[in-house]
Amino acid sequence: MSTGLTTRPTATAVAAPSHDEPSFDGLVHMGDQLRRTGFLPSHIKDGVAFAAIVLMGRELGMGTMAACRKLQVIKGTVTERADSQLARFKSCGGRAQFKELTEAKAVLWLRHPNGDEHLETFTLEDAKRAGLASNDNYSKHPKAMLRSRVITAGLKSLGWEGAVGIYDPDEVADIPATPEPVVVRPKFDEPAAAA
Repeated sequence: MSTGLTTRPTATAVAAPSHDEPSFDGLVHMGDQLRRTGFLPSHIKDGVAFAAIVLMGRELGMGTMAACRKLQVIKGTVTERADSQLARFKSCGGRAQFKELTEAKAVLWLRHPNGDEHLETFTLEDAKRAGLASNDNYSKHPKAMLRSRVITAGLKSLGWEGAVGIYDPDEVADIPATPEPVVVRPKFDEPAAAA
């Protein structure tokens, strides 16, 4: 029985994948083709990286080309710039306001779509204690770096689902690379040569 009412998707709804979206192999092929045009950002080195970024973008509710512009793979981790994370948070009904933003301190007030509130602070002293201030970007652009860190830390502290497991590219760049695992394969005796 129909009620006559129609429902509209809200800002928090994520579109379900279409049945005509390309498979993983199709995305790899698409990425390889787009790489040849020079149209993709330089950080997308091949079709496999393109496919990984597009699939992560789908999970975050992004279209294919928006994902290519906003997401990046660094050290095997798909990352998203802090400003993009904050924009997604706001589009889902979250609220944010910088209470202070200088070259020494960033203070960000956040309200989760469920009503929870949080005030996050990140200072240049915090960056020094964490060993981040030696990063060239902190000396060249301290205000921007503090802004990025207070956003990502604040969204995680608030418990916003959209920030779970997502890092800003500069956060991942600050983490030392994990060495490749060493694989030891057992040696088998060679079969005796036929006489």
